[in-house]
Amino acid sequence: MNELTVKEEIVTPTKLENYLKIAGVASNLTKEERENFLQIAMDFNLNPFKREIYCTSYGQGEWKKTSIIIGYEVYIKRAERTGQLDGWNVTTTGSVQGNDLKAIITIHRKDRKFPFVHEVEYSEYVQTVIDKDSKKLRPNKIWSEKPITMLKKVATAQGFRLCFSDELGGIPYDNSELPGTMEREVQAAHQIKLLESEKTEEHGQVAGQNEFIEDFIQLIPEKEHTKKNVEGKNFHLKEFFCNEKEN
Repeated sequence: MNELTVKEEIVTPTKLENYLKIAGVASNLTKEERENFLQIAMDFNLNPFKREIYCTSYGQGEWKKTSIIIGYEVYIKRAERTGQLDGWNVTTTGSVQGNDLKAIITIHRKDRKFPFVHEVEYSEYVQTVIDKDSKKLRPNKIWSEKPITMLKKVATAQGFRLCFSDELGGIPYDNSELPGTMEREVQAAHQIKLLESEKTEEHGQVAGQNEFIEDFIQLIPEKEHTKKNVEGKNFHLKEFFCNEKEN
């Protein structure tokens, strides 16, 4: 089998099922989630072993989050296959410190007179976690170390998806485009466990938990948790985030 044949090899359900098992997510997926992943991968012929597509799944119950994510290089490769890509570049202006960092992508198509231009702002896409000391949101490790690189990835993924909408319409997002909600929730669960292990009061409540509840509620507004019903869970929220169970 030559190199060209390998590149054009069709992705099969068996290969995709093997990936899910190797990645350790198969047991945490529902039947519908698994079928959705297989369908998307086969429709676009995306190979997870080439890092073209991957699946993540965390948590349980109402806190469960499953995402199907595309490697951003896929957008560029698929655009090149059309034969219409005539060059592209991404630039940035502003800075993180000035709170005005943005990335601008310009894409040229052979079949269009004017270039396609799209921009994204850092403040809208930076992914954050909870700082365990201050309990405040801060950029996660990769966004803290490489903010320009990550923002350029967002601009690239969005730009190509918009500019080549016929070819890339319906394809999932790149990881850099996803909000940091899942990571914040997992981080919050970890913080809860740390607090639980430090000191408990007579009825198993965590010392200083009320302050953390306020931060926690603000971080996950879409869950519409009130202070009362969060406290009512006795702070054993880790059951909703991870596969661990109370002994």
